[in-house]
Amino acid sequence: MSLRWPGRASDSTTSGRSTRPCRPASPSRPRSPCGSRGSAGTGGGCRCWRTATASVGTCTTWSSSGSYYRVMVRGDRASWNIRDRHMAATIARLARHHGPGSRGLVWEHNTHVGDARATDMAAAGLVTVGQLVREAHAAEGVALVGFAAHRGSVVAASGWGEPERVLPVPDAVPGSHEDLLHRALAAPAVLDFGADRSGPWLSARRGHRAIGVVYEPRQERGNYVPTVMGGRYDALLWFERAEALRPLHHEAAPREPELETEPTGF
Repeated sequence: MSLRWPGRASDSTTSGRSTRPCRPASPSRPRSPCGSRGSAGTGGGCRCWRTATASVGTCTTWSSSGSYYRVMVRGDRASWNIRDRHMAATIARLARHHGPGSRGLVWEHNTHVGDARATDMAAAGLVTVGQLVREAHAAEGVALVGFAAHRGSVVAASGWGEPERVLPVPDAVPGSHEDLLHRALAAPAVLDFGADRSGPWLSARRGHRAIGVVYEPRQERGNYVPTVMGGRYDALLWFERAEALRPLHHEAAPREPELETEPTGF
């Protein structure tokens, strides 16, 4: 997901005061009050500015995680919305920190990048990061880019808490977006949807494969999300065959039980 919007040259710190950007450094001008010569408004920032921004991010994460776990323990699907709204708010906060004209590139799963309104997620009351950023900043420049492949392999697990494995990705289900692209292109491609998306492919609702942390190739038909491709993304990176990533390293197994993460009261 590519983002560009004006942002602001200042933001509020945890103390409630407005942080003024430091002017660009020059040999004739002393350092800023926080002890550096960077420009807080452009992301090269004073140390105090960076510290305040990190502190706000930490506090926001603590607050959002508490709400997330409380809702998740109840089994409420709204926990998805809490997570995606937190990620969208984090993007907006970083944009303000980096100042006017800043740009960002956000790497997420298709299910978070794509606009929920072009899928059956909207009917379930779910939102996505891509949708939220589009709604807030579409006029300032937002491009949602999806990934798709006809077949291949992927690193995933058979269930939550299960070890990762390289799993096969079978040929796309007939009639799906992946099947159509395979038959029409049969080669990797970058597809820019452009402004007019009224054509038969971009405006049609078809299944679009979703592979997450948990993936079961033996139940392939259940891995597809009904999608209007022209509404979900602005462009698509298409591959005939995708290969599983090779992790650079793995985390060591914990030596003691994980600390309790559920909120109090449950």
